[in-house]
Amino acid sequence: MTDVFLAQTLLGMPAWVLWLIVLVLAMAAELTTVNMTTIWFASGALVALVLAMFGIDTTIQIIVFIAVSLLGIALFVFIVKPRLSKRLASDRATNADRIIGKEGLVTLAIDPVKGSGQIMVIGQHWSARSAHGTAIAAGEKIKVLGFESVYAIVEKID
Repeated sequence: MTDVFLAQTLLGMPAWVLWLIVLVLAMAAELTTVNMTTIWFASGALVALVLAMFGIDTTIQIIVFIAVSLLGIALFVFIVKPRLSKRLASDRATNADRIIGKEGLVTLAIDPVKGSGQIMVIGQHWSARSAHGTAIAAGEKIKVLGFESVYAIVEKID
């Protein structure tokens, strides 16, 4: 049996050793990123490692490694991820959504040059920016139009 392990070589080393290295490196990379990016190559390397241990030709090992890796990626991207996204999607309104369309007061002047400004709406302070890129003085009445990132987008009202 040891003849089988040593007979096949890839890059000057026994094939099973190369697949084991690829497997360990892919798993280590996956553990550090946790983005499901290299797990597919780890699964391909695992299957290729098993094939190498059974003495299957190295060309077939490489083809199977590529096929299993690509199949894993395709299954995740086209089947698992869309279904998972639907389950994790939330249609619940957030606290921020409550103030869209509401009126409030500027508590710290909105300055588009500095990118600063605060408003108070429904008793809560929010960072704000002007919808039209204009300055709005403290004490002015505003209406919340929406959000960009963590900033309420507002316009001055009379």
